[in-house]
Amino acid sequence: MIPIEEARSLVLENISVLETVTLNLHDSCGLVLSNDVISEVNVPPFRNSAMDGFALFSEDTVDGEVQLEVVASVFAGDSPYSGLRRGQAVRIMTGAVVPHNADAVVMQELTDFDGTVKETVLVKDVVAKNTNIRDIGEDILDGSTVFESGEVVSPAHIGVLASIGCESVRVIRRANVGVLSTGNELISEAESLGDCLIRDSNRPTLLAAINSIGANAIDLGHVRDDELLIEKVLIDGAAKCDLIFTSGGVSVGDADLEAKVLKKLSGNSAISMSVAVKPGKPLAIGKVVHTPVIGLPGNPVAAMVSFLLFGAPAIRKLMGQKFVLGGSLSAISSEDITRSKDGKVHLDRAFHYVNASGRIEFKLLKGQGSHLMKTMAKATSLAVIVDGEGLRSGEEAQLMLFPWRAVI
Repeated sequence: MIPIEEARSLVLENISVLETVTLNLHDSCGLVLSNDVISEVNVPPFRNSAMDGFALFSEDTVDGEVQLEVVASVFAGDSPYSGLRRGQAVRIMTGAVVPHNADAVVMQELTDFDGTVKETVLVKDVVAKNTNIRDIGEDILDGSTVFESGEVVSPAHIGVLASIGCESVRVIRRANVGVLSTGNELISEAESLGDCLIRDSNRPTLLAAINSIGANAIDLGHVRDDELLIEKVLIDGAAKCDLIFTSGGVSVGDADLEAKVLKKLSGNSAISMSVAVKPGKPLAIGKVVHTPVIGLPGNPVAAMVSFLLFGAPAIRKLMGQKFVLGGSLSAISSEDITRSKDGKVHLDRAFHYVNASGRIEFKLLKGQGSHLMKTMAKATSLAVIVDGEGLRSGEEAQLMLFPWRAVI
C-alpha cells in the first residue's frame, strides 16, 4: 500500500492545466483568472454620501448644536447641488453626490429636521471633516490592479468586475469531466430490480459531485463487464472529455476489467495501486489518447472518498486552482473511538457541531461500511483517524470537509 499523499502526487502528474478562454463575465464564476485585471475607472467615480442625512460644512458644527438652513434635497442619481454656503445644509440620501464644497455628512439620526414651516435642521453634535463621505477611488483607483492572475472568480469578484465595466474576462476554461460505470450487476434508477441486480448510484453521485465543484459533468453511461465495450466507451469519451472517472473494476477480481482495459489503452503510463486508506483502497490511473482516466472503487462510499482525495484535486488542477484539497478543521471526539493498526488512515463518516463550551466536536455515525451510502449523505465531514489504536473522548482529530456541505 502507498500513502495517500504519494497516490495523489501520481494522479496529479497526469494532469495538465487547461487552456485560457475569453468568457462573458456572468459565465466566469468558479473559474481562475489567467491574467491581472487592471481598472480603467475610479470606484466610487464621485464623492457620495455613506448615509441618509445632511451635507454641510464641518466648521459650522465646531461649537456643537447648530441650526442650519436646508436649501435642497439630493437623491442617488440626481445631479449634484452647487452653491452651498456657510450656515446651510443639503438633505442627502445614501449614494447621492456630495456638493463639491461640502466636507461632511451628518447622519439623519443625529439631527432634528423640521420641514413643516421653515426648512431647517438642528444638528445636535460636532461633525468632523470627511464624516460619512465616500471618496473618489476609495475602493478602486483608476490604473490599479483589481485582481491578480490565479484568483478564483467568486460572486463578489463578479460584482467588483461589473462595477469597473468589465464585460468579459480571460479565464482557464471549465473542465469537461466524464463518468463511466461498469458492472453486470448494475441497472439504472428507472429500471425494475431483478434477482442479483442493484441500481447504479455511483454515476449519479459522481456527476453531481463534479458539477458541485464547478466542472461540466458528462454522463458516459453504464457498460457491462465487456472489455471491448469498455474500450470503445473510453476511446469515444476521450474525444470529448478532459478527464474521465470510471467506477468499479479496478480491484484484483476476475471481473475487474477496467484496470485491464486501462492498461491496454495507456501502455506503460497505467498504474494500479492500493492506497493506505479505508475506504477507498483500490485506485487506477492512466491515459486514453491524451485524456487522463482515474479508476475509482465500485463500493459507493469508497468511490466518493476516492473522488474527494484524488478526483476533486485533479479537476481543480485542470482548471488552474492553486488549492488541492477542500477545507478541513480540528475538532474533538465526543466519544472513545477504537480501531486496530492496519497500515491505513481511516476516513470515518462524522457529524460535527459546536458544543456547549463553544468547541467544535464530532461523533462518528453508525454504519461505516463502504457500501452504506445513507451515512455518507447524513455526514457533515470525514474524521481522519490515523493508523493506531484510535482516539479517547476529548482528543483532537482533523475533519475533512465536503465541498457541497456547510462547515457547521
